[in-house]
Formats: sequence, structure tokens, C-alpha cells
Amino acid sequence: MPGRPEIERRARALVSQTFRGKSSDPGRTPTCILTMGVQGAGKSTAIRRRAPASYVRIDPDEVLNNLLRHGALPDGGEVFGLSDEWTERLVRHAIRHRYDFVLDSAMPSMRIARQLKAQGYNVEVLLVTARRPIAREREVQRDMRRGWGRPGVRVEGQIRTRDRIAREGPALASKYADTVTVCDNSGAVMQCSKKCSKSPRQFLRKHKALFSM
Repeated sequence: MPGRPEIERRARALVSQTFRGKSSDPGRTPTCILTMGVQGAGKSTAIRRRAPASYVRIDPDEVLNNLLRHGALPDGGEVFGLSDEWTERLVRHAIRHRYDFVLDSAMPSMRIARQLKAQGYNVEVLLVTARRPIAREREVQRDMRRGWGRPGVRVEGQIRTRDRIAREGPALASKYADTVTVCDNSGAVMQCSKKCSKSPRQFLRKHKALFSM
């Protein structure tokens, strides 16, 4: 496992690499797509179909993979905490410079959604649904392709993520999202709903069930 100075060097390089070739326009309203979906649900597929190529893509898993360079995954939480830290730095950089971007995570935090709205972003929640066996199979295949040598997420982890989406997703969407798009695991759009900012409670009552699919 690389030491802290080497990880810091890689992380600084990652910021430069992530935003290289991307442009921002401070004079207009930027957009952020926040994904929700269990590990292996097909979020990356949905992003390829939904997000313009000009958008910056921030993926916590790719941040971790880049920092470790396919090294052995530790049992402790230090490196995973470092991955979260650098993911948030990438997000802050994107917001500060008003880039359009996608945050490709299983369940984004309320704090990030709050920051986006405070900075005048248009926020789209992209909810990707998949039955658990399909999601589990896709997650195992992806981790093996990455060279991790073992699945990074157990079934229990997927269940916890699904429960968290059902518990926190509706509140995040009703408070901060301008649009909620629901896709299946092929990236095909099943439903797209625009929220009226004056009636978040009505939106919550109407769409809460989507987050338990």
C-alpha cells in the first residue's frame, strides 16, 4: 500500500486529470447529476446515456482505484476515508469553478446537495434501479475487472445501501432536486419528473415509492 506522501501526490494529480479538457461558464446556471442506486445497479451505464460528454464525472470508486493503483485493499478504513476526502475535494473544486458534473455515487450526502443548491446549481437526481441478484453479479464482475481480486461489496452492503436510499433519498430529492429521473439497469428511462419548488411535500408524497424500488 502506498504511503501518505505518495497518495497525496497522486490525489493532486487526480484533480488535474479529472478536469483536464473540461470547460466551465461562470455566467450560466451549471448542472449536477447526483446518482442513486445500489452497487452494480448500472449507474455508469445510465450516466453514459444521460449525461453529456462535456460533464465532469466524479466517481468515489475511481478515486480509490486511482489512489491505490490496483494495490491491495486494506481492511481498515483509512484509505476509504481518504477516498471520501478527495472525492469531496473534487466536488468542491467543481462547484467553486461552476463545472457541469456527475457525482457517481450510491447515495449522495445531504451536505453536498445543500451546497449545490446554495451555489445556484440545477440538480438532477438519477435513480437507477436493479433487482438485487443482477446488481450483485454486476458488482462482482466489475471488481474482478478492476484487478481487486475479490468483490468489494458483500450482499449485506447492498442491502444497507438500498435501505439508505429508501430512507434518505426521498428527502434529498424533495428538498434539493429540480428533476428526478428513474432508469432501469440498461440506462433506459422509466420515469422523469420535474419538481415544483413551491410544493416539496406534494412531490414527496407522489414520488416517495420510487426510492424503494
